[in-house]
Amino acid sequence: MNQKRASTRTELIGCGLEEYQSPEEFGSFIGVLDYKHWGKSVNLWIYLTLDNGLKIKLSCYRSRKDESIYSARDEKYNFSLIGNEGKKFKLLILQTKKGTINFASCELLDI
Repeated sequence: MNQKRASTRTELIGCGLEEYQSPEEFGSFIGVLDYKHWGKSVNLWIYLTLDNGLKIKLSCYRSRKDESIYSARDEKYNFSLIGNEGKKFKLLILQTKKGTINFASCELLDI
């Protein structure tokens, strides 16, 4: 099987992506990466299950410094890497002054 950096949304039909919602709570969380797919703009959608059972989706944008990196704002972890589904991450999700989601930070946990 050919591995690739992310699936397309069409390839993930039937995976239950409608269960994943934008986060309504903000703070620090631990989550497992379930799926990822390319967005319509220059972004990569990631789908995670948090330790508390919530299923969330977040958008990672392409780095301005290195166009091969799709990450949280801190650019510490590149979600476009091959084979990272099933890995556990520490996430920092904040709210902007305008009330939108700020995927501020992410780091891979060695668990």
